[in-house]
Amino acid sequence: MGIVANTERWAIRIHGTVQGVGFRPFVFRLATRLKLAGEVGNDELGVWCEAQGPAKVLAEFVRRLETDSPPLARVQSITTRPIEEVGGPGFEIAATKRGAGGLMAIPPDVSTCAACMSEVLDPADRRFGYPFTCCTDCGPRYTVVRELPYDREATSLADFAMCEYCQAEYGDPAGRRFHAQANCCADCGPALGISVVSSEFAHMASARAPLDAAIEMIFPPSPQSISSTRMSSH
Repeated sequence: MGIVANTERWAIRIHGTVQGVGFRPFVFRLATRLKLAGEVGNDELGVWCEAQGPAKVLAEFVRRLETDSPPLARVQSITTRPIEEVGGPGFEIAATKRGAGGLMAIPPDVSTCAACMSEVLDPADRRFGYPFTCCTDCGPRYTVVRELPYDREATSLADFAMCEYCQAEYGDPAGRRFHAQANCCADCGPALGISVVSSEFAHMASARAPLDAAIEMIFPPSPQSISSTRMSSH
């Protein structure tokens, strides 16, 4: 797509809870849908964006940044100013800018969404039973971030390189894991483990899934339930 005549370029600043909530992927999709050129990125003030196109389309773009924002986002303010036009097609997510200073809201952790839960519960899915399954709509935020701006290298996931499948999801604009910073799976992400002090539970730690073993240690089955289980197996 080339830059059409009679266009403007706006510098747009979005403040609020706009990092770690899928805001950059949202901006990318919206700008692409409206056939705007430019870029979007994170910095220590929030989200910045430069968009170029007809003024009427730019105004619609800014309006929808607030009205159509992701469910976890909380837009506090949007400011715009005209800047010099840059000849170049397409829209992209730019590298994060650091060193701007300022304060910014960190989103809380969010419970597993329905789409991710369906994957966790599906024996045929590659994320079956994986406890750290997440996407841009759910999962850890506050508990994994080490510093802002929010990017994978600034979280506790920094030491976990994505496998080729997770990397493909991360780079797919049509998917819900597009630029999901905590994206991972059992092949490349963190894993649950359990350590026991008492020899009484050693066999459980070695032979059972950690979560199942922990539940049984905390809530041991009653003799009656054990007896019923044995009877049903015969």
